[in-house]
Formats: sequence, C-alpha cells, structure tokens
Amino acid sequence: MPVLLFAIVLAAAYGIPRAQRRWREKRTRQWPRIPASVESGMVVMDSDNPPLLEVSFSYQVEGHHFSGTYTEEFLYRAEAEQMLGSLRKGPLFVRYNTAKPEECFMDPYHDLRA
Repeated sequence: MPVLLFAIVLAAAYGIPRAQRRWREKRTRQWPRIPASVESGMVVMDSDNPPLLEVSFSYQVEGHHFSGTYTEEFLYRAEAEQMLGSLRKGPLFVRYNTAKPEECFMDPYHDLRA
C-alpha cells in the first residue's frame, strides 16, 4: 500500500504540471511566434525541491516591449543548467496572443524556429 501511495503522489507531482503545460501548448498553438531574448536566468536549488529553472525573457510586438517568464523543474541540476545555456545561446521564440500581446507562451522543446 505505501508503494502505491508513493506512486500516486509522484504521478500527481509530475503529471499535473505537465498536463497543464500540454493544455496551454494546445491552446496557444495558433498564436504567431516571434523572436525573444533571455534577460536573466538561474537554476534555483532547494534541498526540499528538485532544481528549478527560472528564465525571464523579452519580446517586441509592433514596437511595444513585453516580457515573460519560463519555469521548469528538472531531476538534475546539470539538465537545468544545460537548458539555460541552450536558451541563452538561442534562437529563442515565444508565441503571443494577437488580441493581448502581453500574454505569451514559451515552449523551448517545440518552438525552435519562426
């Protein structure tokens, strides 16, 4: 019984954020992609939580400047550091809502080019 409970908790901890991200990815699929720039990034280490990548980025739509954040948990710090390096190297693209350009979504695994 404890093993089953552990499996359920683990699935919820990793499955729910991924499901939310997948839903948002589908919802934003039709939004246009635009180049973005990493403004800052870091890997947050906490003894009670897995490594967390936090990236702030900016983009421009019709001459207006906007910013957003991207966060992702990793199992290992080295993976998070590698992703941060990749995002800094670029190219980086975000999707934005044409009706509300301040609303954006970044998916570094799928939006690799414009």
